[in-house]
Amino acid sequence: MAADEPAPLVEGAARQPATRRSKPSDCLGLAATATAWLALIAFAIGSVGSALWGETTFLATQVFEGFAPWAATDPSALEAPVTNQWLGDTLDAVAPGMLLHQHSLSTGELAGWDPYVAGGAASASIPDDATFSPLSLPWYVLPHTYAPGAVKLLEIAAITLGMSLLLRRFHLPSATWALGSLVYSSSAFMVAWTNWPQTRVAAMIPLLFWSVDAAVSRRRWRDLVPLALVTATMLAGGFPAVTGMAAYAVGAYAVARVLVSTRQARELLRAAGVLACGVLGGIGLVAWQLLPFVHLLTNVVDFSSRQQTPQSHIESEALATALVPEIYGGPVQSYWGIQHNPIETFSYIGAAAFVLILVALVVPQSTRERRFLRAFALIALATSVVLIYVGGFPLGVFQHLPVFSNNSIGRATSLMGFLAALAASIGLGSLAETGQPRLVFARARPRPGRAATDARSATDAPSWFWDWRTALRVVTTAALAAAAGRLVLSAWPEVPPEHWAAIKEAIIRGGLYCIIGGVLALTVVLTRHVVARLAAAFLLPALVLIPALAVTAVWWPKGPTEYFYPVTPTHEFLADNLGHDRYITVDWTMFPGTSSAYGLRAANGHTFHTVEWRDLLLAADPEVMTTPTYSTLKSTDLATVLASPVLDRLSVRYVVMDPWAIPPGSVEQLRTSEETTHLESGRIGTALVTTPFRGVILTLPEGMPVGPGGAEVHVRAVTDGGTEVAATTQAVAVPYPVAQMWIPLAGEATAGETLRIEVSVSGVSSPVALAGDSGDDLAISVLRPLDDDLRVVHTTGAIVVERLSTFDRIRWADTEVVANSDEEEVELLASGVLGEATVLLENAGDAISPRSSTAEVSVLTDGLDEVAVRVNSTGDGWIVIADSVRSGGWHAHVDGEEVALVEAEHALGAIAVPGGSHLVELRYEAPGMRIGLAITTATAVALMVVLFVSSRSARRARAHARRSHPMVGLRPWSRP
Repeated sequence: MAADEPAPLVEGAARQPATRRSKPSDCLGLAATATAWLALIAFAIGSVGSALWGETTFLATQVFEGFAPWAATDPSALEAPVTNQWLGDTLDAVAPGMLLHQHSLSTGELAGWDPYVAGGAASASIPDDATFSPLSLPWYVLPHTYAPGAVKLLEIAAITLGMSLLLRRFHLPSATWALGSLVYSSSAFMVAWTNWPQTRVAAMIPLLFWSVDAAVSRRRWRDLVPLALVTATMLAGGFPAVTGMAAYAVGAYAVARVLVSTRQARELLRAAGVLACGVLGGIGLVAWQLLPFVHLLTNVVDFSSRQQTPQSHIESEALATALVPEIYGGPVQSYWGIQHNPIETFSYIGAAAFVLILVALVVPQSTRERRFLRAFALIALATSVVLIYVGGFPLGVFQHLPVFSNNSIGRATSLMGFLAALAASIGLGSLAETGQPRLVFARARPRPGRAATDARSATDAPSWFWDWRTALRVVTTAALAAAAGRLVLSAWPEVPPEHWAAIKEAIIRGGLYCIIGGVLALTVVLTRHVVARLAAAFLLPALVLIPALAVTAVWWPKGPTEYFYPVTPTHEFLADNLGHDRYITVDWTMFPGTSSAYGLRAANGHTFHTVEWRDLLLAADPEVMTTPTYSTLKSTDLATVLASPVLDRLSVRYVVMDPWAIPPGSVEQLRTSEETTHLESGRIGTALVTTPFRGVILTLPEGMPVGPGGAEVHVRAVTDGGTEVAATTQAVAVPYPVAQMWIPLAGEATAGETLRIEVSVSGVSSPVALAGDSGDDLAISVLRPLDDDLRVVHTTGAIVVERLSTFDRIRWADTEVVANSDEEEVELLASGVLGEATVLLENAGDAISPRSSTAEVSVLTDGLDEVAVRVNSTGDGWIVIADSVRSGGWHAHVDGEEVALVEAEHALGAIAVPGGSHLVELRYEAPGMRIGLAITTATAVALMVVLFVSSRSARRARAHARRSHPMVGLRPWSRP
């Protein structure tokens, strides 16, 4: 089939074989194809870069060095600079989840429940982490440090496959397949959301459109299988906002496509049936995860804070980043002039892609099918731009629909990028068309059998400037180009003076890309000269590639492999001492959410919290919720927060805080001195201090000069005999100002003992001046402990404070109290009047009225989805489990028989246990998973049957056709 021959809407129509002679344009086509594909390959290799061969990891691991305990263990400056400050979620939520799943599956266990974050949360049983997306496969077959980069390559491959299959159906040249894939892979959403599950969903959008187009065009039952597989992959990707918005767009595409292809009721119903069965098949394939996810959405997730309004759109000014990505700052430097963060407002498409979109708008297409594709791409692209950046009434209409009502419209940039890539591909295809210069804007010659409206021949067609429709397109194109220029220039007043030079250069560079691309396109359209076409073939892919690589160099992370979740002394301490209890973090220490990667139970983190667990955290610290899904204690009133009885009942044994933060205590100045002593490397200053204390405070009248590799302050507390009682090394990466320096010490083990404090420094560029006598005697202050049941137990890398008053996470209770309301529950728990042996019940009907009893509780199993304890008691009582069990799925058993898991203490659970020796077990099975597995199995079998039967029927039909018409299907040179 000739390259410009239109594809029939109904596949299988008889086609007449045609012979063709070699033309000069064939060489140009080969050059354009090779250049476009080489540009795509260069983008994939160049953007992933050193992570491709394992020198780095495609994850912003260097971000860890900005937080305790990682930062405090390395005094040197970062060798790999942090190029993107907005990748925290990928480090404290996405990657830890994948590490947990990989580890559990390697041991033959499915981590349906993650016990390590926020008291526990559903994990692999729901698609949140894209655990079972095919694009997540590298996490399970490759080393962890290599997996993120391989996932990105798979995303690019999926985009390329989808764009190629889709554009091939419209007989666009293969160069457009590669260029469209490059434009979409480097578009804003695919760049800014990299390493989130979002891009694993968005990468399937081209395949979704292809599978829907095949289903509505061919209307064969076997075409529902690819649609089902693509739908299932998107749903398994774990970000329903992108899937839902793509579903609306592809639904509109399907309706338009099928109405263009046929008006027969029977064919319309058949197309609708194939589509419906394909979508239902995709849902069925992941039903085992979707049913638990629906339960989570309806019972755990609170959408009240996510409701959208017509004003909930991205600022229109942000659209300037489509051409000049750094015009409003970005992830490296501060951003300005816009309210939303750079990830939400980033709108990059590329100057060359914008030019090709204008070409698609102005140049008529040679076939009805391409005219349909162009019309849909441009109309849908314009609609997405209006919804995302203008809002108002159109957005308000859409916000009455599911998905749009509680998701930011900024997520639609995933669709905008795809539609822009589709339009740019059509524009490149228009430039690749052959024909006479004056007739380039005229209608193409009709195919035999076309409608009368297409009967006008090319020789009769008017020149382009006589066609009012073409003139209108030209005027529209000029207006859009002018509007884009004005939008970019209007951003200039917002640029801070210190960034004028860089942004001016970026604007000029973007303008040159547009001018060069525009001149190339205009020359090709007007002259069709071989030199112009050859230049366009080589330069247009380069104009897309070069800025795309520059953008990804800033946005895409490449962190040192040695920073890939390194184990610090703080992690080792918690692993050795935490046992079955929990820790909680203060501010950004431990990067809350990474607990899943280390297998350490935390009371806070980055995940969906149940409403009840969140209520208890808020009762301990009203500022604990940084976002609806992110919790960590704030350091504003630690003395009150750490004494909260709620933390006792949540089994918070340890509190981890930054080494520069001062824990609760009273400062006592031991001695003042107006003199100074200078410490150089190797010299020790001393002071005498009596215990107990939580640390010392040094006075630095002249600050601390730090060497190029960073400095360290070493403080030891030793007895007269030289026995070390406590020691801390405080890392200082940058010069320390004139101030007092806080050094924590775990010196609370004994009381009334006199210890010698020894201070030394290393890595300083000059001697350090400390308050004290001219000798080695230092003048220091100490932090005395309060009567607060707290004790500093670890100081290397981070301060770990032990809470001595906390309750065991799995405990025995022989007394019960019943609350009358949720509010009363929280008040009672926060008051501290309830002892460890008392359980607070929510329903009077659950009470068993136990008498005073004691019990020995031995924990046998404390895994991901199962807890088992042996109880030996002198009477009836309760086993209280301080886990977040309100999300459903937990089932209790006593001696193998299922019993009620009673709602207790607002967010926890309790199991009634009779006196004697009993085995108490708690197991997690995601709600709806068993039914979902049955649906998934049945769906998979049904799809295989459909594929088998349909393929067999097709083979029989072809065999029958060959018997009836022996000449059908033979090549021209094989005919007798």
